[in-house]
Amino acid sequence: METLNSDQHQSGNEQREAILRYLEACPNAADTLHGVVEWWIPLQRYHDDYDKIAKILEELFAEGLIEKQVLPDKKVIYKAIRKKDSLHK
Repeated sequence: METLNSDQHQSGNEQREAILRYLEACPNAADTLHGVVEWWIPLQRYHDDYDKIAKILEELFAEGLIEKQVLPDKKVIYKAIRKKDSLHK
């Protein structure tokens, strides 16, 4: 097994923590290496960044770059702004 340099070690620690947080949130989870790499780590990072992503979405909406729709159940949907020209093509 190769020795990790300091950057790889730091990245490994972050991934280790992401895996452990995912398993804490989803204690019945079980997957292959591919599944862990494709789903657990990215999903945990998104979960960790939930508040940051919410702020970014609100900023994009405030800047007029995306649309925001509040549904009857109070959930909010964000989507691309449809150009009027694109409807006639």
